[in-house]
Amino acid sequence: MNKALHILITVFILIVPGCNSDPVNNCSFSDIKRIAHGGGGYNGVIYTNSLEALDYNLKRGFEYFEIDFVWTSDKKLVCLHDWGKTFQFIFGFSIKTEPSLEIYKTWIKKHSKYRVCTFDDLINWLEENPGTRIITDIKKDNLKALEIISERVENFSSRIIPQIYHPDEYDAVRKMGYTDIIWTLYRFSGSNRQVKKLVGQLDLFAVTMPEQRALAKLGRAIRKKCIPTYVHTINSKEKVEMYVKDYGIVEVYTDFLEP
Repeated sequence: MNKALHILITVFILIVPGCNSDPVNNCSFSDIKRIAHGGGGYNGVIYTNSLEALDYNLKRGFEYFEIDFVWTSDKKLVCLHDWGKTFQFIFGFSIKTEPSLEIYKTWIKKHSKYRVCTFDDLINWLEENPGTRIITDIKKDNLKALEIISERVENFSSRIIPQIYHPDEYDAVRKMGYTDIIWTLYRFSGSNRQVKKLVGQLDLFAVTMPEQRALAKLGRAIRKKCIPTYVHTINSKEKVEMYVKDYGIVEVYTDFLEP
């Protein structure tokens, strides 16, 4: 190939969002798709983790959906960001302790502004919408939750992309049968230098990072290892272009951007 043409193509691919390949490092990122954060924004609202949000953003063209999970008092998973401010916004009142699953389901019918999904609802939604994938964000007891998900979701390895929060979780999650694993860094307290060292020891689907790590050019360093990178949560096209062009990020988690 003509050298000048090769340079032109390389620059184009690096700066255009959605063009998921890297000819400089001979990497292919074809499986990396934009992720709808918390099920995606719905009617201007974020973090609903609702069936309305899932359906709306599916129609917009999203295939990958990040969903938050918390535990009820009887140790059942439900799709909710937290039992504090988010619960109060969606349900209109505050609580001091987590409810049981049955009480929670009655609250959804009586008080919720949205059809917040239980785990059973989410399983049904996956069955009705083949080709979609869920990225987990489990707020507590990640390994326990992922084991339950692997037992309940049919063909879970192709439908679920688990997020881990520390490399120590990697082997256990891989042994459960998950094939695509994202290491998300928002709870990791180690340095970027540690991250760069550790990612080379793991077979990861992607690494996800907050903006401050991306701005330190961690994404560019990881991309050189042919590991895709995400940054969260981005709702500006200009920011997407900046992170892809200048910081080596491949894709983003978003509430409101187009897929």
